[in-house]
Amino acid sequence: MEFKISVIIPAYNSEKTLPETLDSILRQSIYNDIQIIIVNDGSTDSTPGIAEKYAGNNANIKVISTPNGGVSAARNTGLAAAEGKYTLFLDADDLYKEENALENVFAKMEKTGADFGVFRFMSFGFGGTEYNVVAESLAACDSIKTNDRRLIWNYLICNKCFRTAHLKESGVFFPPTCYCEDGAFLISYIFGASPKITGIEGASAKYRKMSPFKGSQVTQTINLKKVCDFEKSADMIIDAVKKNYKFDDIEEYFNEIYLKAAGTALNEFYRKLHLFDDETLVKVGEVYRKYHSRLSGAALEKLKYADMTEPVFDREKLAENPLI
Repeated sequence: MEFKISVIIPAYNSEKTLPETLDSILRQSIYNDIQIIIVNDGSTDSTPGIAEKYAGNNANIKVISTPNGGVSAARNTGLAAAEGKYTLFLDADDLYKEENALENVFAKMEKTGADFGVFRFMSFGFGGTEYNVVAESLAACDSIKTNDRRLIWNYLICNKCFRTAHLKESGVFFPPTCYCEDGAFLISYIFGASPKITGIEGASAKYRKMSPFKGSQVTQTINLKKVCDFEKSADMIIDAVKKNYKFDDIEEYFNEIYLKAAGTALNEFYRKLHLFDDETLVKVGEVYRKYHSRLSGAALEKLKYADMTEPVFDREKLAENPLI
C-alpha cells in the first residue's frame, strides 16, 4: 500500500498519553492514507500492549519494539521503516489539533513542491494554552529561506514535515544526544540538504507541557548528562553551519545561534538550579560562558536577566544572593 504520510511516534513508558496521541491521528480526514509507526523504546509499563492493541485494530499501524536507546534512536528506527511520501514525527504525548491537519499538510507540500514544511503548534497542559508566535509567522509563509533565523527559534520537531525521499537521501539522522537533538538534526538537514521550505498555515500540532513537579519530560529533569548533551548538540549545530553556510550574513546568523545557546543555558538550566547538584551547576556555568563569550553587538544586548544581578554558578556565592 502507498501512503501519503508516515507519522513516527517514539514511545517510552507512555501508557498515560499514547492512546490520546493515536486517537488524534485516527481522527484525521486522510487516515486511510497515513502510516503510523510506533517505536516502543524498551518500555517497562503497558505501552507495548496499548500499541499492539491499536495495531490489531488498524492495519496501517506498525509497531517496532527495540531495547531502550533513547528518542533519537527510536526516531531513526522509525524513519528507516517510513513508506509515506512525507514523514512527520510526533512524540507519544503530543497531538494534532485539527481533523484535517495532515490533509492540509499533504496538500501544501504537494502544491509548493517543498521538501520541508513548518506548521503551527500550540502548547497545552501546564501553564495553559498558547500558540507559538515563531511557528505562527513561519507557517504563514509560502516560501522560507534556508537562512531564515526564525528557524533557530523553532527546533521543536512535532510541527515539521519532510519529503521522505529527500530526508533519507540527505543521510541526516537524529544524533545520540538527549537534549536539543531535534535542533542538531534540523540544522544539519537544512544546511546539509538545502531543502525547499514552505509554511503550512492550515495545520497545528499540540505540544503537551507537563508540570515541572512531575519531571516526566526531558526538559524538566536536569542532570550533568543532559547539560553535556545540550553542549554536544549545540556544537553540532555550529559545525553544520560552518561547513555549509552560503550566505553573506554568517556573523549575524552565528550570533543568533550563540544567543539561543546562552539563553537556553540560563532559561532552561540555570532557572532550575535547585534541581541539580554542584557539579551540574558548574557545568551550566561553563556552557553559558562558552556561548555568551562569542556574542557581539546587538545580540549581546538581547540577553537580559530577570533582575539586576549576573548569573552565579557557585553554590556558596548563590547563598549570598537570595534574589537569584
